[in-house]
Amino acid sequence: MTMSSSTSSTLSQYTAIGTPFGIVRPPSSLTSCNSFSATNSPRPTAVAIGAQQYNQRQLHHQGSSNSNTANTMDSSSEPNVQPPFDDFLRRFDDVSRQSQKSESLIKDLLAYAHSLSLHFERETNRLTEEIRVHQLDLADSKDSRRTLQKRLKEIENRQGSLAHENDALKNRNPYVVILIDGDGLIFRESLVRQGIEGGKLAAYAFKSSIAAQLGPRADEVEIICTIYANLYSLSQAMRRDGSIEHHNEIKDFMLGFTQAKATFNFVDVGHGKERADAKIQDTARFHSKNSNCRHIFLGTSHDAGYAPFLDEFCRDDVNKKRTVLLEGSPMVNEIARIGIEKLKIENMFKSEKLGCRRTSCNQIIAPGGEQYSPPLMHPSPILTNSVAGGPQPSQVPQPPRPLSQQQEAASQRKPTPPPTLTLPIKIKPANARQNTPATKKIIPPPQKPWNPGRRGLDPFLNVNQTVLDAIKRRRDSDKLCNNHYLRGPCAKAGECCFEHSYRPNKEEINVIAFLARLNPCTNGQDCEVEDCIYGHHVSILLLSLLCPSVKN
Repeated sequence: MTMSSSTSSTLSQYTAIGTPFGIVRPPSSLTSCNSFSATNSPRPTAVAIGAQQYNQRQLHHQGSSNSNTANTMDSSSEPNVQPPFDDFLRRFDDVSRQSQKSESLIKDLLAYAHSLSLHFERETNRLTEEIRVHQLDLADSKDSRRTLQKRLKEIENRQGSLAHENDALKNRNPYVVILIDGDGLIFRESLVRQGIEGGKLAAYAFKSSIAAQLGPRADEVEIICTIYANLYSLSQAMRRDGSIEHHNEIKDFMLGFTQAKATFNFVDVGHGKERADAKIQDTARFHSKNSNCRHIFLGTSHDAGYAPFLDEFCRDDVNKKRTVLLEGSPMVNEIARIGIEKLKIENMFKSEKLGCRRTSCNQIIAPGGEQYSPPLMHPSPILTNSVAGGPQPSQVPQPPRPLSQQQEAASQRKPTPPPTLTLPIKIKPANARQNTPATKKIIPPPQKPWNPGRRGLDPFLNVNQTVLDAIKRRRDSDKLCNNHYLRGPCAKAGECCFEHSYRPNKEEINVIAFLARLNPCTNGQDCEVEDCIYGHHVSILLLSLLCPSVKN
């Protein structure tokens, strides 16, 4: 039997394989198929056992006769059939190749398991570190949460304390403020004529009327009232209207009103409409920022000049809710359109403006109730300068004189022309008749030239009646600013409510100057302001007193 080269190499390799039982080599001769020599190996190997099993199968196929002979064979005798070594080697090669594949698989599994082990070890370390960090963060978060909870509790307690303190401060000194333009909202003559006592009665009644509007907690609310007025102009206007007989009556009334209550004041602001306006507006703005101020009562509903201020002031809903307008004479439309709440106190203020008792522009009701008319002339340019020559008695309104029924009927049938008062200047009379009978002229005796004072006469102004009427037709914010056009840029800038962008011509400048001179200068002839725009001699005062419609 010959062996292939591969089988030989395999066999030689097999003979060199070490096992736990020592070096096993195939026997050179086999005496028995069932056992190996005891001297060759301490125990049978797998190859020997396989050879025995093979021999047994071969012998089993032989006849029964041979089986008895085989059983009696000596262990040292050689078997009759030689083992098929080629088959063994072939099978061994198969097992070896399978073993190599198994080993390769096992190696790959071990390598993969090792890589997984390293990966999981790294992940375990990373996760362990993250757990440690998160545990630290958790502990820190718990501490921070406890601290924040403690601070939140303190803040909540502090907030509650501050809210309680704030409410206490708001309710500590609640008050309402009343600001009145005394030149327009005027107390009834029945109170004014009583002087000091009338002022006190008016203050007490006024306080009670306002307190009635404040509800059940009126006793806890302080009432502050301030009236701003030009005492001189107000007394003159009330005397012309017949409300008082002497200017001391209004002065005593102011004193009584101020003395009645510590928080009630009647303030004389002097000449100039803007003085009272500015005080009322600035004071209202100041109190609107105070949370203790519950209401702001404004006695300004009679004058449309307050409309821009009220419109701006009441854009704030809080201001609008707590602003109340006091009404005496009817409220002007410009203010009524703003929609502010109004309050009318009965038997407290005059329901008509001063001068409304005139039957016409040239008929004045005297304090005694009699009517008289100042002298009239045909419309002509109005001059405001004076020339040498004193005032003529015939040019000043004479004492009251009752009108006849014919004159009264004539005055009702057709309107009279605009009045033009005679000033202490020389005017060329127009070639026309007077439309209404004038008072009887008295020939005056010669008098010395009139000298108004150390300042002298104001410069000459030639005023065109048509231009004057056009300027007078301007209303509210469309009125031209006297200070802006006569003395340069207006000092109030954006706060002034009059027109500044219009460009008047020379005639309009003269009219603006004329209208400004209708306001007498408070210093009169003692005024040292070189460019003062107000009037400084008595003719201006007479014109403004006897015919306010020219001024308006």
